[in-house]
Amino acid sequence: MSQNIDIKALSNLAKISLDGAESLAVQEKLLDIKKIIDEVANLELDSIEPLYNPLDREQILRPDEVTEKDQSSELQKNAPETIDGYYVVPQVVD
Repeated sequence: MSQNIDIKALSNLAKISLDGAESLAVQEKLLDIKKIIDEVANLELDSIEPLYNPLDREQILRPDEVTEKDQSSELQKNAPETIDGYYVVPQVVD
């Protein structure tokens, strides 16, 4: 990949104006970022197993239990129209 970054085109896309010194500073920063990205892209990771959890622990989950009663029929009393437990709404797409 080219080491030149078209700062003028980028600043135009970003709708910002940069003078000469700012353009050079931005170009240097972007080239530094590109170097880091290239280093990460070139890492040899084939022998490394993926992490499912960064900690050496098992995730402790609470039991999946219903703790509230079903109030849907009570809540649907406020709706203008329901059919078989579903809210009826006007059609918005043909």
